[in-house]
Amino acid sequence: MTYRYQEWQDSLHNFDDYSVLTLDLCIYLRHNLRNNVSVFKVLSALESLWKVTIPARDTVLYAYSHFEALTSHDYSFSCVCCGYYPSVVVMDLHKKGVFNFPVSDIKDAPENFPGDVNIEEFWDSIQDDFSWLCP
Repeated sequence: MTYRYQEWQDSLHNFDDYSVLTLDLCIYLRHNLRNNVSVFKVLSALESLWKVTIPARDTVLYAYSHFEALTSHDYSFSCVCCGYYPSVVVMDLHKKGVFNFPVSDIKDAPENFPGDVNIEEFWDSIQDDFSWLCP
């Protein structure tokens, strides 16, 4: 049986037995993401600060994502399709497309609606309702 060391009391996060992140780094990455700084930009800054090269940036991103997946979070968002606490959370630049909007505020389609949509007309019709999203 393969055993992977995963003891957070020692402040380490073992991703794949080859990639081990400190919990301080994981928390630091989390705070940067909350301030709209991507993982790769943080890694570039750390390389410059520490005068080292981080060879596998994708692996660091995967290891950090693994850390977040194992962490308990309080979620305060919902998805129109999935309801509260959707199974997929998109981070970084897509964050701008996530907002709190009650499903009850969505108007039903008219009974004679054929299913065809002109996307330009659609966005023009709702632009005033969502003008607060894009200043």
